[in-house]
Amino acid sequence: MAANRVLVYGGRGALGSKIVQHFKSKGWWVASIDIVANEEANANVLVKLSESFTEQAGQVTADVAQLLGDQKVDAILCVAGGWAGGNCSSKDLYKNTDMMWKQSVWTSTISSHLAAVHLKQGGLLTLAGAKASLGGTSGMVGYGMAKAAVHQLCQSLAGEDSGMPHGGVAVAILPVTLDTPMNRKFMPDADFGSWTPLEYISEADFPVIRKRKRRWYRGQRAGCLVRTRRKRVGKLPLPSILLANMQSLDNKLDENVLQLGHWCRSSSIGQSDAAHYCGRQDTDTTHAIEKREGERDNERAGGRAS
Repeated sequence: MAANRVLVYGGRGALGSKIVQHFKSKGWWVASIDIVANEEANANVLVKLSESFTEQAGQVTADVAQLLGDQKVDAILCVAGGWAGGNCSSKDLYKNTDMMWKQSVWTSTISSHLAAVHLKQGGLLTLAGAKASLGGTSGMVGYGMAKAAVHQLCQSLAGEDSGMPHGGVAVAILPVTLDTPMNRKFMPDADFGSWTPLEYISEADFPVIRKRKRRWYRGQRAGCLVRTRRKRVGKLPLPSILLANMQSLDNKLDENVLQLGHWCRSSSIGQSDAAHYCGRQDTDTTHAIEKREGERDNERAGGRAS
């Protein structure tokens, strides 16, 4: 039996299928949660369509509990969702808003509960937000509301009383446009090169989950919003990063801040922005990052920190 285990909510969709493939190729046990089975997954939980959130949530929760038993998982990746447009005068406003809420908010809420029950200590929960919902979305009201709710949920999961396991990390990815066959079909004249490749998201999740790659999260909770876009340095697309409400920053400066500085300098957000987004809207955090890095460089060189 594989030592590492992951649940993929929306594992039959375009992005979910790529994630299932990627983790399977790394030797992980993968379970897909979706309305249709993914034949590549080790196991499937089939979601029964319902007009009642409590019925659907109860069914998925019970089926996952039966599947896992006492086994915990390393990560729960919720990539379920969809898109529908329309402003407040649209005849489809109610229908589209209802659909967006079901596809994004229902699935994210269920995934959060599954994380509270089945995620290992130090495990990862990923939710699917949207960069557009950082502001108003007048032409896609239902979509914008639903994704904004996902952002709020993610940040709430950073709280001490959120129910997340010790050291658990919640991350919401905020893509602009994912490069999916459906998006290409409905936007044939768009610049596909500016879209985020599905492979980038699936490959980015893997090193984040491995504990040796995220030691700086250990013992902390974080509610992070990660804004993804295609930006090439050589052949590699890098994300620009927006982080918010990192629990460890409330009372002290620690390794999270130091790591954040490194992360932001390798992306399109600057160090001072990192301090702002983390809730320290002054220069103290930036200066502290610089001082801490100087101390570490000095220590590596065999000297003493001043």
